[in-house]
Amino acid sequence: MPPYQADGGRRAWAFLFGASIVEGLMWGKSFYFSSYYETHGPFKGEKHLQLVGTLTTGVSYLGTPFVAFLLLKFQKYQRQMIFAGWLICISALLASSFATRFWHLAVSQGILYGFGFLFIEYPILDMLNEWFVKRRGMAYGILSGSGGAFGLALPFIIQTLLVRYGHAVTLRVCAIAMFVIVGSILPLIKGRLRPKAIDAVDRKFDRSVLLKATFLTITFSNVFQSLGFFLPSSYLPSYATDIGLSTIQGAFVLSFLNLTQIIGQMGMGHISDHYDARIPMLASTFLSAVVVLLGWGFSKTLETLVTFSASFGLVAGGYSVLYCRFATALTADSTTALLLYSIFEFQRGAASILGSLISGFAVSDRVDVSRYGAEKYEVVILLVGSGMLFSCCGGVSWVISVFRGNQHTFSLLKDDAAIVEEQEELCAA
Repeated sequence: MPPYQADGGRRAWAFLFGASIVEGLMWGKSFYFSSYYETHGPFKGEKHLQLVGTLTTGVSYLGTPFVAFLLLKFQKYQRQMIFAGWLICISALLASSFATRFWHLAVSQGILYGFGFLFIEYPILDMLNEWFVKRRGMAYGILSGSGGAFGLALPFIIQTLLVRYGHAVTLRVCAIAMFVIVGSILPLIKGRLRPKAIDAVDRKFDRSVLLKATFLTITFSNVFQSLGFFLPSSYLPSYATDIGLSTIQGAFVLSFLNLTQIIGQMGMGHISDHYDARIPMLASTFLSAVVVLLGWGFSKTLETLVTFSASFGLVAGGYSVLYCRFATALTADSTTALLLYSIFEFQRGAASILGSLISGFAVSDRVDVSRYGAEKYEVVILLVGSGMLFSCCGGVSWVISVFRGNQHTFSLLKDDAAIVEEQEELCAA
């Protein structure tokens, strides 16, 4: 049988719907617990609690080269990997509910959950590359935006459960919900092509691409953007509490970041399908620096903090959506493109963990609302803002190419129709 239609059709949209539900429900739960852990139970006063959420995201990025290798070698086991990751995440939440020390959370809710999510996400991304070619940026934007969409309600639900029942019961409720809801969605998660029995040895990675100036430019931008990107999500709830807002208002602030991040991710994905990907890269990082340095540091009320949160989500949230177009712009080889994508995510994870570790030492013990960043968060805000400024330097290559008159589109090197035809031939083989 020929493969199903790419870039549209009932099967493609059903896959994207199911993948978005899984992504939205399972991504970012550790961040919702951090502010509660700081003030309640056995973890009260622990200075590095933000590291738990960062470990989750960091591990899910750092492990991507390993998972990419597994996918290339055992591609026919994609669905089994997703099933295994689902069970690992459920086990991690249950184990976290029995935690009594910081390192218990770091191992279970941080590292173990991150690995579980990694085994779910990466096979889904590989399947998405089969379903969407011409509209790949848009599809990545929708998938990434689903985390923000669910983030509109999840912080309020989790905070309510935490206040009423504590962290142990809340984590068990989350595990049960994940088992029931995600389990019912998994039948929709299927690839477009028949399993490809291709030996990984025959699929070579073109290492020469790592020496290209464009790759090095993207790496520079990616590392500095990732250094501080996750810190506002980690610190906004506690920042809100320290300036006199309630925990519910803190969750409200975080929800605005998630809301506008949806718009930013979908918009960034759409733009990358049609224009030079360095344009949104430059705009996103420069505007992020401005918003952080001028918006977050001077926020003293609910209104100003919501304004910052919404602005940051809009301009910074869609940066990682560009990875798929960075990869296809650097190489026409599908194997190399997949591994390049995993390298970009590895860079993001390593930088995010480093940023979290630095921020743990940068947070002050003193709170003075009249000072920039309420004094306690001044250095953290400067770290995020300066990182974004350095990151925007990566987009200068586009400005240089414009002045040189070399305005070729930084998009796909291989024609989209040729990619679809190649997939169909592979499926028929």
